[in-house]
Formats: sequence, C-alpha cells, structure tokens
Amino acid sequence: MHKQRVQRLQPVSGSALNKEHYLGLVRSIELELGAAWRDAMDAVAQGKDSKQSSKAALAAATHYTAYLDSYKHCATASLPARIDEDNEVIFLTASFNLGRVMHRCSLGNNTPQRELDIMVGAVRHLQWVVEYVAKYDITQFRDEARLSKELSDLLLEKVRLVPPGQVPKLGKGGSLASRQAIVHSLCHIESWAVDLSWDIIARFGAQPDLAPFLPHAFFEDFVSVADDECRHFLLLEARLRALGSHYGALAAHDGLWESAARTAHKLPARLAVEHCVHEARGLDRLPATIDNFRRNGDEETAVLLEAVIYPEEVTHCAAGVRWLKHLFQAARDMKPDPSQLQDSEGMGTQ
Repeated sequence: MHKQRVQRLQPVSGSALNKEHYLGLVRSIELELGAAWRDAMDAVAQGKDSKQSSKAALAAATHYTAYLDSYKHCATASLPARIDEDNEVIFLTASFNLGRVMHRCSLGNNTPQRELDIMVGAVRHLQWVVEYVAKYDITQFRDEARLSKELSDLLLEKVRLVPPGQVPKLGKGGSLASRQAIVHSLCHIESWAVDLSWDIIARFGAQPDLAPFLPHAFFEDFVSVADDECRHFLLLEARLRALGSHYGALAAHDGLWESAARTAHKLPARLAVEHCVHEARGLDRLPATIDNFRRNGDEETAVLLEAVIYPEEVTHCAAGVRWLKHLFQAARDMKPDPSQLQDSEGMGTQ
C-alpha cells in the first residue's frame, strides 16, 4: 500500500503537488481503506460477531462514500458524460461494494443517526449508478445494477424508530421541511396500516372460536382496506419524493403497532382501539392538515389528501365500527360469557 503511494507521488516529486495528482492520491487512499474495512467486515462476520461486523461495514461505507463523492457527477441531478475508461470500472466496482457494506449496516434493528445519514448518501450513489449503467448500457454490470436497485429500495424503507416523545415536531406546513415531515409521517402511518389490515385477517380469521362471527364479507372488507392503504402509501411516498425527500429520511415511532400488540388477544379490542380511536383521531386531524398544505401553496398534496386519502379512510373507520357492532350484536344474541368479549387490559389506548 505504501509503495503504491510512493509510486503515485514520484511524478510530482520535487515540484508542486498539482490538483490532479492530489485528487488521484486521495481517491486511491479512500479505496484502499474502504477495501481494508470491507475485508475486516467479512472476517468478523465469519466469526458471527454482528455488532463488530456492522461497525466495520460502517467504516468501509464512510471511505467508499468519500471516494465516490470525489466525483462531482454524483451530486448532480442529471447524469454526466461518461467517466473515462480507466476509472469507470473502478468507480462502478466501488459503488457496488458500497451497496454490499451498506446491506451489512442495514441488518441491525435500530439505526443510529450517523449510520442513517451514511445510508441516505449510499442510496443516492446506488440510484445514480443504476441510472448510469442503464444509460450507457454497460452489460458487464447489469446484474450488479439490478441488485443495487433492489438494495436502494430496501434501504429507503428502513426507518429509524424512536419513542413517540422523541419524534421531532411536524409543524404546520409553513416550510418545505415541515411539509416533508408531515407527508413522511403520513407515509409511516399508511405503512403500518397495510400491516394491520393483513394482521387482523391472519390473526383473527384463523381462530376457531371466532369463525361463527366472521362471514366472508369481513375478509372482503379488510382485503379492500389493505389494498387502499397500500395505494395510499405509494401515492404519499411518490409525493414525498416530489418534495425532495423519501420514506426513511426521518425518524418515526411505532405506536400504532404497539397498540396492536396490546390488542392482539381480542378482536373487539383491536377494532375499538385501531379503528374507533386511532383511525378516527386521524380523520379528525386531516381537514386541518389539508388546509395547512393549501394555505402554504402545496395544492397537489392538499388535493391528494382531500380527494383520495380522506374519503377512503372514512370507509375504513366505518368498516371497523360496523364489524365491532356486528360482533357485539352476535354475542348478545348468543348470550356468551361477557369476559369473552371484553378484557380491561386490552381495551386501553396508548
């Protein structure tokens, strides 16, 4: 390694170190350090020390990112002219190595802020290199580009979860950052809503004691709800990108899922808490949110919330209320033990 650096410096020894040689030397060092930490990551991973492996991966990502950042192309919105042949393969290889080490970083359950910041930068590079390979039809890297696309999508979905009290204030849409934060929060809610819709089907639909109470229409309703929530997430996520951000850029909390876990034992409790409380509360707040977007000049987001999200969420809340009433009416007709329908521990809200 040191010999290589001496050889790189020989052409300029005894004279001023010009910009090109300096930049080349810096790139060489960053690549060497990235490769060294990547090898350390692999070595530690074989010993099944996931914590140390993630640390090595983070260090490797830092150096690979520094190397890639030295090419100003990555900071531009449009693709530049093709990189010279001598550096292109090295550049693309470093990009894909960055993707591999970031995949190792993403395996942890909780993402520290420093790691999240590096991850966001890595996604930017991965997206760029996928476009680059496609534009110039570089056949030898097609498979790597496909995997990089899948990885960038995966990394974008990784959200740093924090306690509800630690989530930054969203504001009222008066700034771009505030509007991004609000749409990000709505994306996160819709993401959980998709999971909750399928969870209510899978968790309670298979319980023999509930079978007499759940006709086919129950499953049709919540499949439809899941489909709506998925579409809402995609629409909001696309809008978030249009605002210059992406899902995963900000911290969020998993309060909805925590309340779902506390109501996992009784279907009436789940319907009451998730649909009659959380979803209804969201509906109460949405008109003011729409007004804030409209007042601050973001008509596109306002229309999306007003014309699509709000009316469909009303039907979701109504479905929860309808099936909660259905369960209690059926139970009243059968006169079961009241403890089968209500559990004081499960009905509490967060």
